[in-house]
Amino acid sequence: MPKGFDFTVFAGPNDFDVADQNRLLVDIEGVSNEANWDVNGVNLTSISAWEDFRFTPQNGGGNVPLQTSGFEVHTNANQFSQEFRAASTLWQDVDWQAGVYALREFIGAHARQIYGSDAAEFALGTVANPNPNVNPALLNGVESDHFGEANTTSVGPYLHAVWHVTDQFDLAAGFRDTQEWKYDSDQASVKGDQNSPNLAETIFLIQSQGAIPGIVNTGSGLRAVQNGNKFSFVPYTPNGPIAGSEQENSISFTLNPSYKITPNLLGYAQIAQSQISGAAVTNAAELANGLGSVIPLFTKPETSTDYELGFKSDWLDHHLRLNANLYWDDVSNFQTQVTDELGVLNGQNVTSSFLSNAPGVLLRGVEFEAQAIPLDDLTLGLNLAFNDARYTSFADAPNPFFNVAGTRTAANPFASETGAQIPNAPRVAGNFSINYEHPLTDRFTGFLWANESYRSRVYFVSSYVPQNYQTDYALTDFGFGVRTNDDRYSLQFFVRNAFDTQYAVSIATAQGPQGSTTQTLAEPRFIGATFKVHFE
Repeated sequence: MPKGFDFTVFAGPNDFDVADQNRLLVDIEGVSNEANWDVNGVNLTSISAWEDFRFTPQNGGGNVPLQTSGFEVHTNANQFSQEFRAASTLWQDVDWQAGVYALREFIGAHARQIYGSDAAEFALGTVANPNPNVNPALLNGVESDHFGEANTTSVGPYLHAVWHVTDQFDLAAGFRDTQEWKYDSDQASVKGDQNSPNLAETIFLIQSQGAIPGIVNTGSGLRAVQNGNKFSFVPYTPNGPIAGSEQENSISFTLNPSYKITPNLLGYAQIAQSQISGAAVTNAAELANGLGSVIPLFTKPETSTDYELGFKSDWLDHHLRLNANLYWDDVSNFQTQVTDELGVLNGQNVTSSFLSNAPGVLLRGVEFEAQAIPLDDLTLGLNLAFNDARYTSFADAPNPFFNVAGTRTAANPFASETGAQIPNAPRVAGNFSINYEHPLTDRFTGFLWANESYRSRVYFVSSYVPQNYQTDYALTDFGFGVRTNDDRYSLQFFVRNAFDTQYAVSIATAQGPQGSTTQTLAEPRFIGATFKVHFE
């Protein structure tokens, strides 16, 4: 195991070195049932579902070849949902459905981090410039535990109806009233083992330097203090609740008129409003550095008001279809990461980034879809989307250059992203497809297909530094095969990502342009075959 910071250069995206790499254990169980009845022309439906998800990783931490820490987040999510629905037609002019949807969800997470023999040297000092206050074994055996719990009960009755006013004009409307009860708890504790140094001295040093803000101790209600050469724990009262409940009511609606301008051209418009309830904040208790500051347990609800105008058309005896849609979506209290000041320690402002709300986001753009059948056996498809998705108000975004020497904004933890494109929202996306089928015999049909997709560059996180975005890329997939004319048997050979394009599906980055970045890469070129049998 290398010592200090003499890291091995990684040879490529699939070559990495970590202190410990073990299995990721996932266990998923679930069951669902749908029942339908017809009572005097009214269709009754009951849908019940239950799922239990358990994730127990056992990996080393740090992504470096040092014994810094072992980190595990044991997650358990259990949910049950029930929906009752009725649907029918009134007077042959009105189609309607009404029902109620209920959800009960329990989510628990235990984040467990055990620090190793290199942790103190790695986090609190360097080999070249040792910190005289750091014992190399200071953190060895210290364990930090974070217990998060988020429970939700939701009940929402709804009604949707379509009134066929004339043969050309339809008016659709929908309404939903959702009542939710939420509970959030964010307990944390820290402990040492028999081989670790004095725990109070260890925690005091970490609090005073702020190098490892993840260590907090809300479970015992104690914090470390120094009195002369002695260290001890004293009662510690957070400056806010670390567990609590919230009740919310949200109303969603939609109004959607449509008109057949000609037999093959339909124009439509829509106005709709929906709401996402406040999310539970899993790092609500920010008690590092002995400040006692507590982040709000819940975000504000997010509200979206959407306006759309478009058309759908069918030409040349169903050989050409053209659809287009314009949209404008105002979002208030957009749920995302923000930065806030927790207090002042040793004359320095202490800040933290956490889940909260950006005041405003605007989504606007155009979507275009085309399908052409120039020959009976050949189908061509094209989809294009132009998406302008910007923050209209976001002054307290996390500043990626905070505490990075040599930058003009090093002292400011906040960065305004007002006017910037929101993360994970490409401005341009498109897809072109070709599908060809032709009978080979009276029983078999041969087919081949190809697909080309494009996605413009996109940021994955709000920190707008170069290593945080994925450049634009295109993907090529194709395949060919044969199937029986009754679709019972099918054999296909295919190639995904034919040109072996390397691109990221997610990026996690440390603060600042000099911080480390971890990219999760998509699958490389993949060649395979499938054989399908349909059982009636």
